[in-house]
Amino acid sequence: MTTDFQLLPVDGKLAYTADFSAELAGGATLAGVAWSISPVEVVTASPTVMSPTLGTQSDNLAEAQSTIKVSRGVHGRLYVLQAVGTTSTGEVIPKDVAVVCMNG
Repeated sequence: MTTDFQLLPVDGKLAYTADFSAELAGGATLAGVAWSISPVEVVTASPTVMSPTLGTQSDNLAEAQSTIKVSRGVHGRLYVLQAVGTTSTGEVIPKDVAVVCMNG
C-alpha cells in the first residue's frame, strides 16, 4: 500500500525518511530496515535508460527512523520505493512510497 508520494528530478537526488514510530507497539523497537525500489510497470529498456539508484542508508533505530538517498530515473516513470522495517519482536512493517521522476 502506497503511503506517500514524492517527485524525483531525473538527474537529481531525493532523501526520504521512513518513520516507523507510530507502528511500534508494546515496547517493541525497530531492529533494522531494508530498502528497495522497483518500477510499477516493467518496460524493456535500451542500455542508455537510467534506473533509479539507492544510495547511502542512514538508520536511527532509537527514533525508529531510516533515511535513504535515491538518484536518477526515467522521466514520467512511476517507481515504488519500499522500506521494510523489522521490530525487536519480529514484526515486519512495510512502508511504500510512490516516486515519479520528472524533468525540471
